Amino acid sequence: MREAVRLENIKEIECNIYLQTPDRDQLVYASQLYGTFFAVSACLKLSQDGKYLNSMTLSLINYKGLLNIGMLDETKTSWKFEAKTGMGSIVLFLKAMEGSHGHSKSIEVDCKNVELKNFKNLLVSRKLRPFGEHPTSKTAHLNESCFDEEFYDRDGAVIGESERLDDAKITIENNNKASFTTNSGRCQTTMSKIIH
Repeated sequence: MREAVRLENIKEIECNIYLQTPDRDQLVYASQLYGTFFAVSACLKLSQDGKYLNSMTLSLINYKGLLNIGMLDETKTSWKFEAKTGMGSIVLFLKAMEGSHGHSKSIEVDCKNVELKNFKNLLVSRKLRPFGEHPTSKTAHLNESCFDEEFYDRDGAVIGESERLDDAKITIENNNKASFTTNSGRCQTTMSKIIH
C-alpha cells in the first residue's frame, strides 16, 4: 500500500487563468506518464460580448520522454460546471501512442456558455487509458510489443496490476480545495484560479 506524506512546508501549487487574454494558450495541466513529461494548455473562446465561456481549445505538448501521450476524443465532452461553487472541471482522457497532441491537433471542449462572472476556478484531472490489446490473462501481456508499466508491474514472467491513482475520487470543499478519497501525491489534478 502506497502512502502519501503531506509536508507542512510544501504549499499547494495554484495556476492562474487570465480572462483578459483569452486567445492565448494558458497552462492548465502538467504531469509525467511513462517517463514522458507533458503539459496541456487552454485557449478560451468567449462569446462576442465577452460575458460567456463558449469553449476551450486544449493542446497537449510532449516535452521529454520516449512515448507520446495524447488526448482522446472523450475529453471533448468532459466539461462540468457547478454554479454553486463556481467550479468548472475537465477530465483529460489520455493514452500513450494515440490521441491528439501538438498544436495542430487540438481538442475543442464545449463549455456550454458558462457566465464568466460565476466562473471562479477550473479543476483539470486525468484518466489514463491502457495501451495495447490487454488480454484477460496478465501474463499474455508479455507478448505485446511494449509493456504498459503504468498499469502493470513485472518481475520476469510474474505480472501484477499496479495501483492506479488516476481513479481517485476528487471532492471540492467549501474553500475550493481539492481532497482525495485515495492516496494522492502524484500530478493527477491541477487547480486554476480564474482571474477576471
